[in-house]
Amino acid sequence: MNWIELTHRMERSVIKKDSTAADSQYFMATHVPFRDLEVIESGDMATEPAHLSEEEIYRKYILNRANRHQMIIVRGQAGAGKSHLICWLYHRLVSDAENYNPDKEKVIFLRRLGNTSRGAVQQMLDAGMIRDEELKEKFQKFVQAGESQSEEEFKQTIYNAFVTKVQTDRSNGFYRPGTCKDIASFLQDLRVQNHLMEENGPVTRCYRMITAGANAGEMTDGIFLPGDFAFPREMVRELKSKAGEEARSFYLDELHKDEEAIAKLAAYLNRFTSSVIQSCANITSENARDLFVDLRRQLLKEGKNLTILIEDFTSFSIVDSELITALAVENGGGYSDLCRVTSIIGITDSYYKSFRDNFTDRVSEQINVIEQSFSDEPFLLEMAARYLNGVYCEPELLETWYQQGARSETLPAAGFAPAYPWDSVLVDGKEMTLYPFTKRSLMAMFQGLKEKSPRHYLDYAIKQMFRQFAMDMADKDWSFPTIPSYITPPSMNITYASSVEDSNLPSRDKDRLKTLLSTWGDGTSASSNGCTGSIPNGFLKEIGLGGFSGLSQTQGGQPKSGAGEAPQDGVQPDQTEARPVQAPRGRSKAEVEYDRFCEDIQVWFEKKTKPNYDGDYFKWVGNFVAQAIPWQDEGIPAHFVDRRKNSGQFVMIEGSEKEIDPAMAAVYLPRTSESRNVLYGLATFHLHKHWDFPDGEYYQYVLISWLEKNKAEIKRRIYGPITVQGEQPFVTWCLALEYLQRCLWGATPEGDGDALLKTLMGRQPEHTKVQRSNPVWEQVVAGLRNASAAYAQANSLLFSGANTTMGVIGDSAPSTAKIYRYHELCNSLAHLQKKGWDVSDELGAYQEYKLYANTVKLLSELYGKVARVAQEEQRLAREAMDQLIHIVGETPTEDSLMDLVGEIQRFYAQCKQSNQVYRPELETQFSGEPKELAHKMMTLFERVREGEKITNPIEIIARFSDDPIARLKEYSSGLQKIAEFADVVKRQFQQLVGCDQAAVDTDTARAVMDELDGILEITENLEVRPC
Repeated sequence: MNWIELTHRMERSVIKKDSTAADSQYFMATHVPFRDLEVIESGDMATEPAHLSEEEIYRKYILNRANRHQMIIVRGQAGAGKSHLICWLYHRLVSDAENYNPDKEKVIFLRRLGNTSRGAVQQMLDAGMIRDEELKEKFQKFVQAGESQSEEEFKQTIYNAFVTKVQTDRSNGFYRPGTCKDIASFLQDLRVQNHLMEENGPVTRCYRMITAGANAGEMTDGIFLPGDFAFPREMVRELKSKAGEEARSFYLDELHKDEEAIAKLAAYLNRFTSSVIQSCANITSENARDLFVDLRRQLLKEGKNLTILIEDFTSFSIVDSELITALAVENGGGYSDLCRVTSIIGITDSYYKSFRDNFTDRVSEQINVIEQSFSDEPFLLEMAARYLNGVYCEPELLETWYQQGARSETLPAAGFAPAYPWDSVLVDGKEMTLYPFTKRSLMAMFQGLKEKSPRHYLDYAIKQMFRQFAMDMADKDWSFPTIPSYITPPSMNITYASSVEDSNLPSRDKDRLKTLLSTWGDGTSASSNGCTGSIPNGFLKEIGLGGFSGLSQTQGGQPKSGAGEAPQDGVQPDQTEARPVQAPRGRSKAEVEYDRFCEDIQVWFEKKTKPNYDGDYFKWVGNFVAQAIPWQDEGIPAHFVDRRKNSGQFVMIEGSEKEIDPAMAAVYLPRTSESRNVLYGLATFHLHKHWDFPDGEYYQYVLISWLEKNKAEIKRRIYGPITVQGEQPFVTWCLALEYLQRCLWGATPEGDGDALLKTLMGRQPEHTKVQRSNPVWEQVVAGLRNASAAYAQANSLLFSGANTTMGVIGDSAPSTAKIYRYHELCNSLAHLQKKGWDVSDELGAYQEYKLYANTVKLLSELYGKVARVAQEEQRLAREAMDQLIHIVGETPTEDSLMDLVGEIQRFYAQCKQSNQVYRPELETQFSGEPKELAHKMMTLFERVREGEKITNPIEIIARFSDDPIARLKEYSSGLQKIAEFADVVKRQFQQLVGCDQAAVDTDTARAVMDELDGILEITENLEVRPC
């Protein structure tokens, strides 16, 4: 793929600044139909609109079958697609062979690049529209008029015209005549004149409006702006000391440092803009109007009507409004010598307000290109797909398509697609790739535009980003994606941003990856199904970001960095719809303050600046550390911590201007992503006053992880070297109690590591009364119920002992949210697992400690009870296995059980056919797929057999917690009852077979005997024995 060539094609042919200037085949290939346009059949903007598609508008108004005079305004905000719609209407009309007759209708499309009356006339001449020689000569003279002056001379003429207008003003509208003369003197000062005639100043703006039709949308505030009178400091000093008396007095007394007076002067000068333009253009309004009236007369003589499409009248000068006057005159009556005109005029909403003041009654229809016409997701995605298809398609292919009628349904789709699945859009039944964009990226960039319009969407989102991607693909010097400043990209969740910042990627690649994940991806860095953040890993590798493996899973509610090989490429990325943008609401004072904090923290981290609110940060961090560490448990007196905290040297942040030696501070925050996240978490808590907010759990995780990592150093700095114990014994005991209780309640905690810890620290299971097969187990469970208060106290001790209270950040915050000393809990869990949850041999050393006495006693007693339960459970296990083996006749296998279940089902089927009475619950117990039933029975048998071999009592009750022995016995009991029933049936049928057959009807007896033989055969095959 030649990416340089594709870039040139995009810029030369596909995405041009003026889309209507594109080649016809590219214009039609990239056009997305407008499906919702507002139509008002008058010039009044307050009228309730109808909603029509572009095709409906074309057929109802542009074809003009009623042959009526029309002035149709196409309006909307700048860049909304007005020009595109008008251009499409032109192409639609001239290519409509069925309805368009060039001998009857003259169609003119006036492009923006010629938007002056002179430019319009020149386009008509270039198109060969003027056939009458006399009229053609008038048009040529009109074009050539006023072109004798140089640009510098013309600008001077404009400036002098404004001065003259002010000097001769006697209207008393803004100023009295005497003041007007002072203003004229002020304008005649060479310093003021030179300043106002600078490039991009008011005189240049007026010059462009006359000569080139500068976009009047840019002139909505007038030619003169208040900022034009913001003079440089040196110029102000010279005006004060060197200007003439009248100019100096006016400036110092009326203008200097008075914003209202400056705005008034700008508005006053703008009053003269129209008359200055008319006089300087050296063309009278009558000349322009009469010229176009003559054109209409000539067309009528030729038997033609006129359809004129003006791409953007906003760009016409004030003089050129006379063109509209000439087009607005309705034919017939006193103007029966004029041809009928359908004019379609593009104009911005802001300019239309002044336009309609003069032409409201002349406007027959308004077509409003509303944001809903182009901002819905399907429209924007189809637009991107069509333009990208135009880039990827070979030019010859599109040229052939256009020559063959350019029907949308036959538009060719480019054959290009990346080597891995990628987002695409279905356009007229054809898949068109969005590569290198995703649906999410396109919608995110559109939503981030400062001004949302198709033009800006194409220019800033698609064109600039494609150029950047293509050039990087060619050079392999990656900067993609770097979002243009005109677009505000979505921010990445801090949870996942940290995973990128903590990676080993170069700094530049970290920024690229965060932008890619937040804009192209789903905002996360989660890795699954061959994607990272829903972006195919193949794409990441292709753009030089393949070294990031993402976050592979979640444990305990927190992401865990992926390890090992990255997932394989080639998996379709998640196609979740872009997240909808919620309507903005007013922000509270606290939220505004929070935004300032977050911005300050981010700038401190990224740009290495000094923190502006370090006083707040010191307070938050100090309160958190002082109240999050259980100082008494750590062996450090709380009053000692308070005294150090109030010393003014408790916290120090890198870059702060506070005169605190980092080595002397109890807590030091270096400029790292971890410190940034700590400050973010505390700032967010400060806003909400609790932890129940989005990402609250993550910030708690960040804070406690940071605290656990730095606690030993903080304690050392406060109290000197101390011994940090690896685990709290009573926490270990309470965890053991929690585990044993859950096993005895029938809910053995599953999993390992964090998952197991999360279960043990979670909500306790419901204590439902279920009759177990083991009476000793039942007695112990009853004892748990009776001693529930003691066990609840141990559970409370577990949480208080392992917990760091997170709610007390500051003096007024409630102590509600909690987070746990993770490393100590992990140590306790590892210790217990290593010893098979039996630490009974360690309890004796703590018998004398009253603080732990109740917990030690409770756990010691429970170990003894568990041993008795386990002993009885193994006896019952052996009994259950022996029972099944005796009934079946051998050690069961899954195949033998499957055959047995099949025979049982056939037995009951034969009984039912022979009207044999039986208990339906036994039939129900062994109904279903024989293989599945056999597998269930065999699984229970194996569990019981394996459990019977275990020697650790705790492992035994964990294995038998859900009472598999009882379920195995249920199957054995069912088999035993079926065996007994089958034996009874067998004896009955044997008796019937041997009875006097003469006593019954011969045919009936034969039928009954056949049935009895069938049942007898099945009962003999059951291979079960009654106990």
